Amino acid sequence: MIVVTGGVHYDTMLRLPRLPRANDRISVVGTTLAPGGMGGNVAAIFARLGGRVRFAGSFAQDEDGVALRRDLEIDGVDCSFASLRDGPSWGGFILVGEEGQRAIIGGWPPAGELERAPGRPPGLEAPTRYPRWKGLGELIRGLIDKPGLFDPPVRGFALPSNFAAPLLAHIPAKLPLFIDSETGHFDGIENEAVWEVLCRAAIVYANEENMQRLADRLGVGEIAVLAEMIGGITVQTCGARGCTIYHNGTTVPVPGFPVEAIDTTGAGDSFAAAFTLCYLRGWELERVARYANAVAALSTTALGSRAGVPDSEDVEEFIRAS
Repeated sequence: MIVVTGGVHYDTMLRLPRLPRANDRISVVGTTLAPGGMGGNVAAIFARLGGRVRFAGSFAQDEDGVALRRDLEIDGVDCSFASLRDGPSWGGFILVGEEGQRAIIGGWPPAGELERAPGRPPGLEAPTRYPRWKGLGELIRGLIDKPGLFDPPVRGFALPSNFAAPLLAHIPAKLPLFIDSETGHFDGIENEAVWEVLCRAAIVYANEENMQRLADRLGVGEIAVLAEMIGGITVQTCGARGCTIYHNGTTVPVPGFPVEAIDTTGAGDSFAAAFTLCYLRGWELERVARYANAVAALSTTALGSRAGVPDSEDVEEFIRAS
């Protein structure tokens, strides 16, 4: 069992023959409204693969919030520790092009004013203002200040790195942390606090671009050197090529699985959920990585972050057949 926090929202997915260029006009090939968000994806997929999850995120008190909670509960996630918040559910638009490559337009609805277009008929006006988020530290401390949240049999806490910085002082010292880092997660955070987050983690996940940016930001340069300074386990995801594990001074590449990718959205979240689960089961690291690569590959075979991920038996069958 793990605790998971992080975002959960719906994405409007637009499948296109290719990603657009400036002054372009493209016809949509397919659309879907899919649940997403790093926290929601990790929680749902960890549970779908046979783990147990307590979700400590928040849901807006609107129709989307109710539906997002139901989505997680259908996958077997315990949402009894989740919080309710004011304001609308957030979401985004994801453009999916050739070979599953995507462009994410996040952060909807925007904070602040929405102006009414000139000449718009009366009665069709958008709301003039959306409530702004509270400070992240205050918001997240409220989410996890729940009696019993970290009680046994919880064996880890999975969270995005931007949630981790304000939370470290509130997390049990011996609880393993599984931290996913993306570009911008550490914006506005001092390097000392960044190091504290990274060195506190049992495993740090990031893709190639984000890992290199993190190394450059911290003045380290090489990812292998960064991983050695962090300690623990650092896992760099490499898309269709698989992943690279950095551990105890070693660098171990583990190849991926060839599939016909439709949508790569959420593949990193699927990988992190699967890797964390199998690591906690005590598997040897290369076996863990191979399983996680398979889950990530399968996640790209359908439109949406979670639609392509089957249960654990189907993943094992996919690995045997590959």
